[in-house]
Amino acid sequence: MKRKRWLIGLMTAVILGVGCQQQSVDSSALLWAAAEGNLAQVEQLIKKGANLNVKDNTQKTPLILASQNGHLEVVKALIAAGVNVNDAGNKMGLTPLMASSAKGYVKIVKVLLEAGANVDAKGKADVTALMLASQTGQLDVVRALLASGANVNLVTTDGVTALMAANRTGHKQVAQLLRQSGAKK
Repeated sequence: MKRKRWLIGLMTAVILGVGCQQQSVDSSALLWAAAEGNLAQVEQLIKKGANLNVKDNTQKTPLILASQNGHLEVVKALIAAGVNVNDAGNKMGLTPLMASSAKGYVKIVKVLLEAGANVDAKGKADVTALMLASQTGQLDVVRALLASGANVNLVTTDGVTALMAANRTGHKQVAQLLRQSGAKK
């Protein structure tokens, strides 16, 4: 419901031109297009000069939205346009890599890593992409993160490791892989 109100408000502002400059309208449209995976719209807005690092009301960027929703081609287009792959300006310190790791989008994870995403970036409470992937049982993502040098022994502010997260949620294969990769606790 919130999204519909936001979209209706955006459409009204676009139609009426109320309090909006073209740049902000294009940037808001970029958030929507990235979240929905509308590649053609994203490419058009990039060409028009939309702000690639614009943030929604939860401080998520177009790249975070595309990453968390599994829109690989949109992620590639945003990266090609020069977006910051390590932007964690949202309330939870969530990076695009964390968002895609938690959801199991291994192709997006690999693209982000190839583009320079920090494999050990820490979000709120020092949570990492590896911890999120471990907690949600994303075995292929865990493999990709480990292959890129993720530190298996980082600890959250609450003392939780990736191995603990996997064990607590019953993801035995992930836990086994983490142990084989040097996880201590």
